[in-house]
Amino acid sequence: MTNSLYGDNALKVPFRLDRTDRPGRPYSVISYGTIQGQGKSRLVVLKTYRQINGITSQKVAERTYREVKILVALHDPPGLCPYINRFHGVLFPDPAQIREAIAGIPSIVTEFVKYDSIEYTEGKDFGIRLRIVQQLGNGLLYMHSLGLVHGDLKPDNLRVTEDGVVKIIDFGLGRYETNEHTGLTTLILPSYRFIAPELIIPGMDAVSMFVSKATDIYAFSMTALQILDGQGYQKSMPFNQHWVPFAVRRAIVNQEWPQAQHYTGVTPEAWNVISACWTTDPTVRPSIDTILKDLSGIPKSL
Repeated sequence: MTNSLYGDNALKVPFRLDRTDRPGRPYSVISYGTIQGQGKSRLVVLKTYRQINGITSQKVAERTYREVKILVALHDPPGLCPYINRFHGVLFPDPAQIREAIAGIPSIVTEFVKYDSIEYTEGKDFGIRLRIVQQLGNGLLYMHSLGLVHGDLKPDNLRVTEDGVVKIIDFGLGRYETNEHTGLTTLILPSYRFIAPELIIPGMDAVSMFVSKATDIYAFSMTALQILDGQGYQKSMPFNQHWVPFAVRRAIVNQEWPQAQHYTGVTPEAWNVISACWTTDPTVRPSIDTILKDLSGIPKSL
């Protein structure tokens, strides 16, 4: 089954490696390169899962396989949702070029997208920031319609093209929604600012991986907060009154949610929509289609 998945989705055009960023992300390294097809070049990103902090090659294989399966599902048929970043296929890299590569486990090739979401929206008009959030919501709506959960929504995991089109990236924690618990993961400084309250394990420096559509909704709302405020990473980040990750964790556990007076770039109407997602009870969070409907009625200027 694994060989079939990778064989069916092998990169079918020439690839040239340009550079690799190290250390990259915690569990992967990111490389940049070029593919040639139909007489033109395209910039692409190569994601290679690696062994780190005692992670076995088996776990690397499982993570790679899971993400490729999600990407294939999202691109069947290709191009149906413009807000999901394009998947080009898998490539078994040369270990001489990417030393973290493990024999038999491919790297994942996706489209290069120029802008970081906060870089693109900082200082822009509110209408532009709102449009980016709506595009993100439509991408999430598409995922949820397929029964898929992203599991790690945050500003770092969406990019924006030069034409202003959102592309959701990094599906490493994605999965089909299930009622089966999937264990714990201990992370280095978890992104508590975007982690739903029900994923925080009391008394442990760990978060649950029992992600769901409801945890996606919470993460979407915090991501929307930072983008809609439009004042940069530090000033607009969720829980901007707290700098230490575990202070953020404590605020979430105590239900001390962000306050409107600290986010002057968000209109009252938009605030009402996103703050409705901030609850410890996931069953009362609105669905993404309800949120999109509410966002569509918001004035596009402050």
